[in-house]
Amino acid sequence: MGNVSERIYLYALTETYHVVRYLYIDREDCSIGRLMLEADMLRNRFREVKYVFAADNSYELYEACRDAIRNNSTEDDVILKLLLEDRGMLIP
Repeated sequence: MGNVSERIYLYALTETYHVVRYLYIDREDCSIGRLMLEADMLRNRFREVKYVFAADNSYELYEACRDAIRNNSTEDDVILKLLLEDRGMLIP
């Protein structure tokens, strides 16, 4: 397990941007192919997943994800989605 700052996080969201799952990949094990594979696996395992974003490790994203999960509110879900669009990339 590598340094926390050397991780890429994947966030799986529903159509309404609710967090279904998140996971990380150590940067040293990360490639475009690996990101695509992990995103496909999330979509296949959790049918409700509509969007998968990849983003570098960020305390602001961590807090937004934590708040979205804890509060279970649409507002927090949208805030997380906007941060992911700004700080990360949507995996097709």
